[in-house]
Amino acid sequence: DITASILDDSVALIVKLHYSKGGPRTACLSSGLLTPEGKLVGGTLWLPPPPGAAKWAVKHTECDYPKVITLSRMVIEEDVGKNAASLMLGSNVKTLRADGYQVAVTYADRLEGHTGGVYQASNWVYVGETATRPRWVDPEGAMRSLRCTVNISAKEARARGWKRVPGLPKAIFVYAVNRRYRKNVEAMRKPYPVLAPA
Repeated sequence: DITASILDDSVALIVKLHYSKGGPRTACLSSGLLTPEGKLVGGTLWLPPPPGAAKWAVKHTECDYPKVITLSRMVIEEDVGKNAASLMLGSNVKTLRADGYQVAVTYADRLEGHTGGVYQASNWVYVGETATRPRWVDPEGAMRSLRCTVNISAKEARARGWKRVPGLPKAIFVYAVNRRYRKNVEAMRKPYPVLAPA
């Protein structure tokens, strides 16, 4: 369980630091990384995956559908030590394991220049790329969905000043939260590609 204050603090930091400029107000798990002085310098939000992603994970790892979880947001201040993100992920995984989750999935967005280096350093398994999809961006630079709060049309999005921009494939990473699924996850491993700059 999480308290509203932890979630609110994590979301506030994510709004400040994450390229999406926002985050959901609910989560299965929310964590914060604190300095010894108590300053919040990192945060994560974990959510149930979209149905398609959950079905894909079940098919390839043989895990249980309700036991798949997605790392939706992770941020960390630039001046924090280089191992801080890995430490935060490791702590999160221990909590997820205790809560009965089996497999975790996350994505590295190449359009934002992310390669997934922290996931590779934390023993997540690279399994391929998503399909390329365009995205919508509002006048402030925040990513938007046509299904954000109420469904809107592309015409309505343009009337709000949103622009449709080209996308790039996202790198997919999977982690066996429950060690029982490690062999199945490892069987999905692909060599990480040499990526051209986004």
